[in-house]
Amino acid sequence: LKDNKLSFDSQIDYNGVPMKLTYVCEPRGNAITGILKYDLRGNVGEFDINASKKVLAPSIKAMLGAWDFEFTGPDGIDRKSLLTLTDKGGEVAAKLETDGQSHDVSELKAANSTVSFEFVVEHDGLVVELTWESEMSGKNEMEGTLSFDVEGNVGDIPIEGTRKN
Repeated sequence: LKDNKLSFDSQIDYNGVPMKLTYVCEPRGNAITGILKYDLRGNVGEFDINASKKVLAPSIKAMLGAWDFEFTGPDGIDRKSLLTLTDKGGEVAAKLETDGQSHDVSELKAANSTVSFEFVVEHDGLVVELTWESEMSGKNEMEGTLSFDVEGNVGDIPIEGTRKN
């Protein structure tokens, strides 16, 4: 690193032939621009490179972490869920655990201070389609709605969560 230029060499195997790569880049905040020079047995050239780092908005970063949620299911049983939100390369990832079972989420959206996603569970031989939507209502609180569809029987359940220590 010299004069705000980052340069380094590496060598890769290109179809069984060693190729030398030389990077000369200028980092600027969350972006980097520069050139990549290559040398493959005397065949040389270069091309421009540009890259940027995805960065979560501060309101979304504030939601990251583990959240304990409580609600009463459509079957009348009190349930607890653990929602864990993490940063995966500038994208939000979610893991949801309820009653000791982990659920795969789809259609994950995070914007402002709201997170929503869909998941499916099987309960007493029935397929239950669920949509989760929660919003931060304080630094350590979230509240929202868990919408369900059990073979056409639909409804909404209020959910409340607190940040897990």
